[in-house]
Parts: sequence; C-alpha cells; structure tokens
Amino acid sequence: MTCSRMGIIVLILVLFPLIVAGSMIAILVAAGNDLPDWALVVIIFLILLLTAYWLIGFIKKWGTVPCTVEISERELKITLKKKSVFYPGTVFQSSWADLKSGSSGYEVQRQERFYKVQFSKPDLTVYLNSPEKVRDSNHETEFSSLFLAYVALQNVDSEKQGKQQIDTRNFYQSKWAKVIT
Repeated sequence: MTCSRMGIIVLILVLFPLIVAGSMIAILVAAGNDLPDWALVVIIFLILLLTAYWLIGFIKKWGTVPCTVEISERELKITLKKKSVFYPGTVFQSSWADLKSGSSGYEVQRQERFYKVQFSKPDLTVYLNSPEKVRDSNHETEFSSLFLAYVALQNVDSEKQGKQQIDTRNFYQSKWAKVIT
C-alpha cells in the first residue's frame, strides 16, 4: 500500500507552478528585448519541461510513501516505510473510537480502491492506495471489507453510547471534490 496527503499534494501542484511562472516572467523581463524569439520559446519550453519533471519527481519521492497497514479489532496502525517531509512521524495508530473519518473510494481509470483515514491525534488525514485491482466500484478488496466493517462496528458502538461517529463520506462526497468535478 501507499500513503499520501492529498491536501499537501494539491497545494504543491498549485503553488510550485506559480512560483516557477513568476521566476520565468522575472527572467524574461530582465532579459528584455535582447533575446531573439526562438531563444525565448526554447527557454520557456525548457522551464516547463523542468517544472513537470520536478513536480512528478517531488510527488513520487515525498508525496506518495510506501506503507504497511495493520488492522485489528482494537486499532488501525499505519507505518511508513520511509520518512517524508509531509508527515510528522512514521507511525500513526489510533483506536477506532479516535478516528474522525474512514471511507473507501474507487478510481475508475486505474481500477483501484483508495481509503481516506482521518486521525484525531495527531490531526492528520491520509489516503491509502491499494495496489489490488478491482473490476468495478461494487467490488471490495479484502482490506476494504475489513476496514469498512470495523468502521461500521465502531459507529454502532458510538451511536449506542451517544458519541460522535466516524464520518464515512468518501472523497467524491467532499466539498473539494464537488468543486473540482
């Protein structure tokens, strides 16, 4: 499985190109009218290629991290296999009662399931991406079935005790997804 923080990745995908574009404009203004048109086109093209290369490399190296997930009746534990600047540690675990959100989504293009997990301590939201292929959105992986069953059990217990339930809305039901799609 891999683990990612979509909010930070989206922020990087927006801010980094803006910073590069600002730098490119500053370079072009500083160069003035001394450069021929072909040189300007080559410079802009090279900067765009480098920006795409840096973004993809940055996200692959730091944005998506391999991890292991342990799931039991008592807790959910995610252990990152390498450190990343986007995470405050390498181990995140929580009892089911301390999870804010837990849901499953389906990515049509890659035919893969992903899982949104929001911890309350630390206040952290991660997306787990399963490498297992599924035929369509109606099919679940073994992990998905177990994960969603524990979330449902916790919500039944929370309802009986009058406590807050785990939010089960998936990514596509969020405000962000409605704005983007």
